[in-house]
Amino acid sequence: MSSPDLNYLSLINLRRLKENSGGSPETTVQDIAFSMDGQTVYVVSNDGTGQVTVTAWDVLNRTVQGRLELRLISLVPVRDGVVLVAQNKPPELWNFKLSTCVRCWSALNGITNLIPISEELIACIGRQANVNIVATAGGEIVSTIQTFDQCQVVACNSKCQLITFVQRTYVRSSSKECWIEGTLRLSNITTLIWERDVSLPWSEGYKDLPHCIFSPKETFVAVWGKALIDGPGVHILDALSGDTHHILPNSKNVVDCKFVSDEECLVYNRGINVLRLFNVRSGDLLTVMDIEERPCRLAVCLPCHLIAICLTGVRFRVLKVWSPQIKKRRKSKSVIQSTTQQEGWLRQLLDMIILG
Repeated sequence: MSSPDLNYLSLINLRRLKENSGGSPETTVQDIAFSMDGQTVYVVSNDGTGQVTVTAWDVLNRTVQGRLELRLISLVPVRDGVVLVAQNKPPELWNFKLSTCVRCWSALNGITNLIPISEELIACIGRQANVNIVATAGGEIVSTIQTFDQCQVVACNSKCQLITFVQRTYVRSSSKECWIEGTLRLSNITTLIWERDVSLPWSEGYKDLPHCIFSPKETFVAVWGKALIDGPGVHILDALSGDTHHILPNSKNVVDCKFVSDEECLVYNRGINVLRLFNVRSGDLLTVMDIEERPCRLAVCLPCHLIAICLTGVRFRVLKVWSPQIKKRRKSKSVIQSTTQQEGWLRQLLDMIILG
């Protein structure tokens, strides 16, 4: 069996496939993340039974450092390790190898999500949309924010300003079509900074929130998922005003988007085998990279200029980012003397790693 999208031929033993069809459920990847130093990749996988496995992989040695099995809700790497929160449990700080629980925030119950803010700050989102800003190094809760009623927190910046989504109403445009209308807001504890209208087709069981991430210096906000009123795609907003700088071209059906610098981001669209690198200030497409398979998740380590691409079958590939903005900041001759083909491209650093 072959495919026009993949440059290899696959041979399938149908008898063996039939024999194994009643075996254990297929394992899928839910999330992937780098440690802050880029030396460890955390892969979150699910075997279909609800049990989640978090595996810590040593990137250079390609070995497993540790594993945890739990009903994971969210995971965020920090300077001193990785913070995990599981169902019916408070957030816990574990060491890099997942061998020791260093700290537990037993006062924080009912946490539904963790949002990274900096290397030592995370936002813990509660069931009632209350937000606790936690300093992971010392363990103290530095701020508690009570959000507006019936809003959902989707992002937080270093000033503890929250981006929230408020669903307003359903609009039925015909007998078969419904639309969800809502508002995306940036606010602090007392002040609304900006808001944008959101609209998308609604279907039964579809509960996806808008996806929002701040650029590293918090100059821009990338928004995708639910469509802003001026069209679907990845919207690059000014973080101060909420105005749209650009809608990145051909950015419908986006699976993931990650900043690799303050002015450059990677975008992966559903159903294709390429990653695209954009300049968010100009909206220009800088690079198209064919990775020969369809990725599932992306992770970025900004200090080390690394990205991890999770592939089907619980595999991942680690790449080094050589983007134009990063190259301007580097003074080494080895970077200046790069070939023209390498400039602005993602260069493979490590071979594919097969997770067992």
